[in-house]
Amino acid sequence: MGGFHTRWVVADEMPVEATDLDDDGRPGAAAVERWIEAACDAYLTRCPTLTQVLDRSGGVLRRELGIPQLHDWPDHPATVIVSAGVNEVWASAFRIAVRIRGCEAVIDATCIVSVAPAGGGDPVELGREVVDELIALEHAARHVN
Repeated sequence: MGGFHTRWVVADEMPVEATDLDDDGRPGAAAVERWIEAACDAYLTRCPTLTQVLDRSGGVLRRELGIPQLHDWPDHPATVIVSAGVNEVWASAFRIAVRIRGCEAVIDATCIVSVAPAGGGDPVELGREVVDELIALEHAARHVN
């Protein structure tokens, strides 16, 4: 069987607790958000140039999670594999794609990351160095999920 295999920079196994599932056996929004945040955190720790932009600008990291509506979750796995990788970059933001996979189910989500000035206002431009860092991370991606 053929197909596309996406490579991911980050892939971590995370436990699924009974409290993570709703009455219908689907992952609850709080669990999905926690898994997405953990994957984004793991990705962002690999971005020291972005940290330098934060430090220089005195800004704060802004994240906008895109959590899909949860549908059937046919299995009740003990763990999920949560992966992350950047799939789009703009001048002042980038999108981290996140995939959460149980045995037979997949949840795809996003997180838009930008640097906001401390006093508010439009996001700071990331600059070529951050873009190059993100590209290098994606080229080095080795996980499949």
